[in-house]
Amino acid sequence: MALEVRKAGYQPALLGYTSTSADPRRQGPGDPALRSYAGVLPGMTPVTRPERHWRAWFADLKAKGYEMPENFLEIFRPPGEIAHAGATADGRGLTFAPARFLAEDSLSAFLTGEAIKYLSTCGRQPWFLHISYLAPHPPFVTPAPYHDLYAAADVPRPVRAANDDSLVVFTSDHGEQLGDHWQFAKYAYFDQSFHIPLIIRDPRPQADAVRGRQVDAFTENVDIMPTILDCLGLDIPAQCDGESLTPFCHDGDPGRWRDAAHWEFDFRDWIADGEDRFLGLAPDQCTMSVSRGERYKYVHFTGLPPLFFDLHEDPEELHDLADDPGHRSLVLEHTRGMLSWRMNHDERVLANTRLSGDGARTTNPSRY
Repeated sequence: MALEVRKAGYQPALLGYTSTSADPRRQGPGDPALRSYAGVLPGMTPVTRPERHWRAWFADLKAKGYEMPENFLEIFRPPGEIAHAGATADGRGLTFAPARFLAEDSLSAFLTGEAIKYLSTCGRQPWFLHISYLAPHPPFVTPAPYHDLYAAADVPRPVRAANDDSLVVFTSDHGEQLGDHWQFAKYAYFDQSFHIPLIIRDPRPQADAVRGRQVDAFTENVDIMPTILDCLGLDIPAQCDGESLTPFCHDGDPGRWRDAAHWEFDFRDWIADGEDRFLGLAPDQCTMSVSRGERYKYVHFTGLPPLFFDLHEDPEELHDLADDPGHRSLVLEHTRGMLSWRMNHDERVLANTRLSGDGARTTNPSRY
């Protein structure tokens, strides 16, 4: 995306990290770039290098007089007496305890301050800023008084100031199980790990008629790049898997659209060597593809039997129907659909390119 918007004269700036890993085939074995996934998305200009934004925040805390632990990441862990008080306060557990740093000194506040500094130097030049906040990603720690400000049932809706010409996209890279199905984190096929927020605020007048609309159609993170490029009036590269969401923001009718959401997941455990050992799988067999429709959900594993759920009758995904004779035709239908989806979204960088008397020409047909 950053490379595309540069074509229109934007210099995409980065605050935080973009989880972009270096290609180990092009790096020496001792290259520090291979020690982290916090690389720079191609085309981004880092305001603070991703691997250093933690250090910049730690230095800011240190300069403000905070006593920094030997392992700086321990700054997220409340002091012992506070943690103990949090664990016993109304039985709300360790994560109820406040952080040891003030709210105005949090990492989110620090990044926001750095973003304001950057924007103050932009003048009237067009700007493109990608801010990657850690919160509300774990660790689950909140500075006082926010850790105890609201009861869960009384949390108010967000309040936002209007803004006459900025496209705002709010989303997340994954969800959180939070104990559902006996799991934490995101390592599952359940909706809790993959059903994420997506809020788009289109500043253009064409969006005025449908502002505040809640869309229940299936969207995917691959739609974000085409949406941003579309709003900027730029061409969408043919190799993009997603589609622009701007029709939902304007007249509300995009025409043909997908009838399911898809995701794929690699659950091999390189550190503990756990999944392949526990399940008897080779590492390359620890992968899955998921098709999640309005009613049915199909999970296809590389080296395990598939799963099939009726979400109307079983919204919590507790009863696998893949081997149920009464659902055999539906399972077959979804298996075929999965194969077609994989084929439709296979590697196709040059698939829609042809040579002509005018040179190479590329088309970008809709895939739904």
